[in-house]
Amino acid sequence: MSKYKAILTTAGAAKIAAASAGGKPLKIDQMAVGDGNGKLPTPNPAQTKLINERHRAALNSLTVDKAAPDRLIAELVIPANVGGFWLREMGLYDADGTLIAVSNMAESYKPKLEEGSGRTQTLRMVVIVSHTEAITLIVSGDMVMATRDFVAAAINDHAKSRNHPDATTAAKGFVQLSSVTNSTSEALAATPKAVKAVNDAAVKLAQNLADLPDKAKARVSLGLKAAALREVGGSNGQLMEVGAFGLGATCAVVSDANEIGRSGFFGLTTGKHKNSPNLNASWEVLSICYDGGSRKQIFMQAGASTTKTHIRYRNSPGGVWGPFQSYYSTENKPTAAEVGALTDAQAVQKYALRSIKVNGKPISADVNLQAGDVNAWNKTEADARYLMLSGGTVKTGSTGAENTALLIDGVEHTPLVLKRSSATANLSIGFQLGGSAPLYRLGINDKNNLSWGTDANQASNATIYHTKNKPTAADVGALTDAQAVQKYALRSIKVNGKPISADVNLQAGDVNAWNKTEADNRYLLKTGGIVTGKTRFAAGVNFGNENTSVEGGSDAAGYTSNNLMLKSWYGIGFFNTCTTSGLKGVTGYINTRSGDLQMKGRVMADTQVIEAGKRVYSPNNKPTAADVGALTDTQAMQKYALRSIKVNGKPLSGDVNLVAGDINAYTKTEADGRYVKQSGDNINWLTVKGAGTFQGLDYINKSGINTYSNAEGSHRQVNALRLKGEGNLVAELYHHELVGKYHNLGIHVGNGNEHGWYELRGNGELKVNGTWPTLHLGETIHHPDGNISGELWGGYLRDYINNAANGRVDWNAFNNRSHVAGTRQAWWYKDELTGFIFQGGVVNRGEGYLTWVGFPRGYTQDCFGVQLTLAGHWKDSSTNIEAQSLSVGGFNAAMADNERVVFWWAVGV
Repeated sequence: MSKYKAILTTAGAAKIAAASAGGKPLKIDQMAVGDGNGKLPTPNPAQTKLINERHRAALNSLTVDKAAPDRLIAELVIPANVGGFWLREMGLYDADGTLIAVSNMAESYKPKLEEGSGRTQTLRMVVIVSHTEAITLIVSGDMVMATRDFVAAAINDHAKSRNHPDATTAAKGFVQLSSVTNSTSEALAATPKAVKAVNDAAVKLAQNLADLPDKAKARVSLGLKAAALREVGGSNGQLMEVGAFGLGATCAVVSDANEIGRSGFFGLTTGKHKNSPNLNASWEVLSICYDGGSRKQIFMQAGASTTKTHIRYRNSPGGVWGPFQSYYSTENKPTAAEVGALTDAQAVQKYALRSIKVNGKPISADVNLQAGDVNAWNKTEADARYLMLSGGTVKTGSTGAENTALLIDGVEHTPLVLKRSSATANLSIGFQLGGSAPLYRLGINDKNNLSWGTDANQASNATIYHTKNKPTAADVGALTDAQAVQKYALRSIKVNGKPISADVNLQAGDVNAWNKTEADNRYLLKTGGIVTGKTRFAAGVNFGNENTSVEGGSDAAGYTSNNLMLKSWYGIGFFNTCTTSGLKGVTGYINTRSGDLQMKGRVMADTQVIEAGKRVYSPNNKPTAADVGALTDTQAMQKYALRSIKVNGKPLSGDVNLVAGDINAYTKTEADGRYVKQSGDNINWLTVKGAGTFQGLDYINKSGINTYSNAEGSHRQVNALRLKGEGNLVAELYHHELVGKYHNLGIHVGNGNEHGWYELRGNGELKVNGTWPTLHLGETIHHPDGNISGELWGGYLRDYINNAANGRVDWNAFNNRSHVAGTRQAWWYKDELTGFIFQGGVVNRGEGYLTWVGFPRGYTQDCFGVQLTLAGHWKDSSTNIEAQSLSVGGFNAAMADNERVVFWWAVGV
């Protein structure tokens, strides 16, 4: 597994998936670096911030890798004046401040100039994403700082290019040289020869025009006016010098804005002026004087990165200045009410959101519903599908390409007659549906009455009654008048005062009841009702079930009873319904079983902040001495001295001022004259004989930079320590810098003839000199070509691997294998050494809970397992995704409604 890696966070993957699905493009514009709190971190998808952020700045560039279109390269440039910390982690943030990607990195120290060494450092993070087109790029034209690679490439491209326009009097370009001195061309450039010829013919410059016989006439010839004879200054009749009235230089500083009597740029110093928007700030003032009376002054706060602009007016000489007015701008925005607008919250209360849909169509534009939108047939479809009440045509059961209509159209009373040649009874018309449906017959029975049924003998079928063949009351399940009188009420009877001689339509008021509208306005609906006034619930209100309720208690406050009781089986939660700001979902809860209050944010009590995870003190819950960083009396006795104790004969009941002589020591003056100072003294050479101990938390500083140059460039070196052995044996420790390229801690070991040089560079590299420098770790030797020799390998590791691999791999088959296929949607790879088949792809949720995924290449023996990663979801993902019904041919991806897109990969043989 790679030690260093960059990954997308869970929030980052969700934002990229949303942008890929048609949302707004994701804008990644910042990178942060951190020190990981002193150790190399491992990136975690659940991270929302770096472990210990030390620096954040705008990205220098965000581009797509030309060699790998699914890779984004983010670049950050840390200037030389920023540093003093270690670099172990990086994070990419979008414009909303969300951590999109996080990575660790090779540890290195970023110095700053104040430490004696500084460098401009470029960091790059490479992140693999599925849809780079969903991310707004920062291309070279938008760079914060041009990197050395970018500048070098641009210069190289420019040097090779000859595609430049010719120079003109309006633009630079290539020119052609000419030595002609009488040409009027504006496309040629003069050679030194031509310039010399013109110069020789011109007025001698050594005279400085002193030889002109008529200087006044010369000024007229040169077009010089009276200004040529004016002095420069700030008085009347002089040419205005640079800086006068604050123009062209720093502004003119004054002490009272009311006393500014001329146009120009003026300055007001903090605490040393009068009449400004804020006397405790410095101001830059633009004064505009129309005449002796009308004046305007514009005030801008000096030294502020963002500031409001103020203006004031005066209309008459000696008049009163008007009040300071602040202009609206991006830094001083008006409220919605001030511009006759609505806030977002007010607009939501008054207007419908454009995202609301009518039968699936958003109201962001006019909505025109079709019949199909409401699951209906349009007029044309309905006319073709059904028989109209008039003018319709009944088609026969013909099997031809176009059915033939059966029309009965005649002028006689009986246009259609069915007749049987014999006088035998049973003449019928048959009706039968397709399939095995029975045949129904409508016809005349043996009594010349109409009959209906499935029997061929109409005498066995049901008789159809008509006015000439009326059924009896019993035949039709009816009653005679006498029977009806015995069974039913007469029409003269009244219901609630209304006779039943016609339809009786009782109203709610007829039965002393409320109608629906009255009841809806009078009572609380079970669903969707709104109580507009005070309502008293004597026994409380249940929510969901009887274990969750709001009830009234006794007039008390305590753990036994309270006026208002919120009862819950387990917890009472606080849910944020605002989708545009704040924490999402449940932001806090009360555990009614344990009595705990848990909040994601802060808890305020009388303006005091109770932070999450912190203990809250009160008079009944006092902190211990340890809680407030204090000591008990017993602990104080163990740690501090009693005031009665004496120090060198001087009691601690008051300040003790010991002098050096009290403790048999030298004073500072005596010690400075006797010893070498730890800092401030110059030591040209220090020799330590015997054992030497240097104690303390700070560094031993060694300064004095030796500079030199060679073919590599300019060098700066600080020699630190030389250890001398017998004869010419020596070991030296020093700091070396090749200016603009690298710096290192150097170690030199030599004996006069042989020398070893070792460099520990600032980027973590170890450099060793020599024609074949090797690294010995015990009996193991690391060679500069990357090979390793040791007892474990029986010689060189390269030979060991070759001998071991040549006996296991058919290199012919391995070199000619076709072991990978597919695209990002479905791919597979076979490892020829192990026979393992790795494959994966993308699953888009189908109509149901289970979506079948077939392996691009089926396994012959077994699939060891499938891993799923959620790549896209709608709203909050609340259900785990699973791989079910796993087989050698595929599996079912189980996804709920909110889980939409999943990445998968599997391994098997």
